[in-house]
Amino acid sequence: MSSSSRTVVVVPDGLAARGKDRRTVPEPSFTFRAVLDHVARSYREDLILLAPANDFGCGTTEQRVAHDHLAARGLTRLEAPESPPVGYIDTRANASVLRDHLSRLDRWPLEPIILVVAEVHAPRAKLCFRREGYELRLVDVVPFDRPADEMLPPRLWFHHYELPHRLYELGAITRDALRPAR
Repeated sequence: MSSSSRTVVVVPDGLAARGKDRRTVPEPSFTFRAVLDHVARSYREDLILLAPANDFGCGTTEQRVAHDHLAARGLTRLEAPESPPVGYIDTRANASVLRDHLSRLDRWPLEPIILVVAEVHAPRAKLCFRREGYELRLVDVVPFDRPADEMLPPRLWFHHYELPHRLYELGAITRDALRPAR
């Protein structure tokens, strides 16, 4: 299979915040930026599917921010499906909403995908995407730094601290492992 025929699915990982009130802004969080910059370096010729996600109250979704970030770096084969007007979209919903979108376009099932995800989020993303019917060709795990001077929306406070972030992921993967597969 040539590299131009690969499908890459990017797992979203939050937006940034600014100001004393930690107001969400339409920029990727430091975690998500590491993933997107890796995608821009490694998957320039591939089809990039940006999983539907959240707006954290700023009016622009994670996938739209990701699309703009990658387009500014010269990537052109980008798809950023709209998020449904519901509550918080977790990792399982990232996978199911994207699958439902592709089904409506008669493009499901996909060939085996490359799933690109931040390191701490990788085990849960792998579980959730498999449970939603994706065949994984590769899980590309991206390391990231935790800069103390970059703010996040209050909901993502734990991203700044390795142990709470890992504990959060452990709890979430336990919950997702107990949810029935689709």
